[in-house]
Amino acid sequence: MKTFMITLPNRRVVHDRVPDMARTLYQQVQGYFRPRLLGALAADEVTVVDVGANIGIFAIEVLQRTRGRARIHCFEPIPETFELLTRNVRPWSERVRAHRAGLGRAAGEATFHYSPRQSAISSMYDMMASDDKEATLAAIYDRRICDKHHAELPAYMRYLPRSVNSALIDGHGWWMKRGMTRVTCPLTTLSGFMAREGLERIDVLKVDAEKAELDVLEGIRPGDWGKIRTIAIELHDFEGRAERVQRMLVDHGFEVETDRVCPEDVIITMMGYR
Repeated sequence: MKTFMITLPNRRVVHDRVPDMARTLYQQVQGYFRPRLLGALAADEVTVVDVGANIGIFAIEVLQRTRGRARIHCFEPIPETFELLTRNVRPWSERVRAHRAGLGRAAGEATFHYSPRQSAISSMYDMMASDDKEATLAAIYDRRICDKHHAELPAYMRYLPRSVNSALIDGHGWWMKRGMTRVTCPLTTLSGFMAREGLERIDVLKVDAEKAELDVLEGIRPGDWGKIRTIAIELHDFEGRAERVQRMLVDHGFEVETDRVCPEDVIITMMGYR
């Protein structure tokens, strides 16, 4: 597996297969670090669970911001991405444990769509569906969406007719799917993991599961919700998922905020605080 060494804006060096994607992920994860989440990380000893850790950008940023005080559990199901994750967090091996598994509503196995050309969109779900194309079109024509997601879309696209951009997106989707493979990965549930590890408190639960957010949350047993202090979710709001997740968090005692910039912005960060 050919990889690159990439220096991030925080001066940390990471390994990835696509240099520009690592830098984009770094910019995107900054959106999680709001004042109240930073407050949750301020204790002398904090426990963080990173679901959908990818190559470890979020975990490394937590370690830097806490000066290495955090204990982090990183979940990444894709074998090649997991290899990069373990390489990137190796300097903090005493503080970080990497688990090659996904989290879902039940333990077992699941088939993931893995894209070596863009590992961040690997998922149990189809990330090239028509809803995703509409989200990309919205980002092209609304600068607020594009800037919020640090989408590196060619500037000329905003001047093209919607039909032309639609065809370009279809072509890119075809190219992405040509490189995709299917990988069978183990699944566990968050509650099952907490029981095995004896975790009685999670200070920050971060979920970036590419449309599987509900699956992750539905794997939390009622008695374990109170052990979670702060939740940060990248949520794909298709088929009413944002409303369902927000109601779930409120019902379990969280104060919820989102960063949707307009109705067409369907990939939102949802934060839950106690």
